[in-house]
Amino acid sequence: MPAIFAGSPLGAWLILLVTLALIIGIWRIASRRTGRNVASTLDPLPEGAYRQPVVLVCGDLPCVWPPASPVRVVKQGCWIRVEKTEELQQVARQVLSQRPEWGPQLSVLLCVCPQRHAQSDALTSALLALRWQLSQLRQQTGYAVPLALQGQVGSAMSRDLLWQAAIPGEAVKVWQPSCAPCSVPAWVRAGGAAALEQQVLMNSLMGWSEQHVHAVLTEENTDLPPLPPAAVLWGLGPSLPGSLASSAWTTWLSRHSGLSRVAG
Repeated sequence: MPAIFAGSPLGAWLILLVTLALIIGIWRIASRRTGRNVASTLDPLPEGAYRQPVVLVCGDLPCVWPPASPVRVVKQGCWIRVEKTEELQQVARQVLSQRPEWGPQLSVLLCVCPQRHAQSDALTSALLALRWQLSQLRQQTGYAVPLALQGQVGSAMSRDLLWQAAIPGEAVKVWQPSCAPCSVPAWVRAGGAAALEQQVLMNSLMGWSEQHVHAVLTEENTDLPPLPPAAVLWGLGPSLPGSLASSAWTTWLSRHSGLSRVAG
């Protein structure tokens, strides 16, 4: 298990798989929450012998995290919600103090929804803070603690969730419910004009993420080592709760895309 989480392609795809499982699971739970009373007890961590991925989740979740506990355990892994990105290092240390065996399987998922940000300046500061915290955590613990990125937007043109994912050195793959992963060209050919329109929007999301997220995490900085993600996941779906009418995303689209009817 430790070798898988040391930056290998297998480890990167594993992170993507469990990330998809988390997002889909929480999305379904959120859709069923209306009218239900949820217990407020804190779920305990799994035992120390637990060997599934343990992922610290921070940033802009596209849906509401189940409020009963920051810890959620599913078949594919254990997820721990970090409400404030600046608390990432503190939460990681708390987890490792209780479960020191988990160091090799620990990773971080950063979720970024550009429709939740009025402008990119505050996001840049948060990303630099995350870069510093994760570099300190790696240095002080000696563990790889790989980073996965998830970017997501909502759009009026999308009725279902569409996911595209990549790891360094490999082509982007399309992920859809109940379908085997496929290449982007194959998906566009099969989907026709509707898929092509969605792909143009997805390309815009990838471009925004590259400039406003990936570049901030990896650009040269004398005080911070680069923080390249081990895996990246982009999502396009129905209208996203909490979206701003005027946001970093709408600004980007107006400058870089001719698409209309894409508000989320």
